[in-house]
Amino acid sequence: MSLVIAGTAGSTLLTGADAFWMAVIVADIVLHVVMIVRGPVKPGGPQNEVDNVRQGVREAPADLVAEISERRGAAIALLLSRGLIDADAAHRADACAPGELGLTMAPEVSRRTGVRQ
Repeated sequence: MSLVIAGTAGSTLLTGADAFWMAVIVADIVLHVVMIVRGPVKPGGPQNEVDNVRQGVREAPADLVAEISERRGAAIALLLSRGLIDADAAHRADACAPGELGLTMAPEVSRRTGVRQ
């Protein structure tokens, strides 16, 4: 639609370097057509954000995942000791799989992804 408007009603305004924006509009259209034809994801790859997180954790070195999990546990214990979260929230947070804390504890995200603890 932008290309049609720029090429018809806006053609008198497109002089010199301003005509460059026509190329930008065309490139945007081509990019969107390619993405529609290709599809949103590679076949066999993660199909949604939950799969993407899980694949990322699987591909991370085991010692890094262990270190992050240990730090997460310490942070949860600190929040509990300061009374910022209750024991139930601390238990649910500790029970989360690595990488899924935000997916399970944030209500707006867990409703969208369907992941619950």
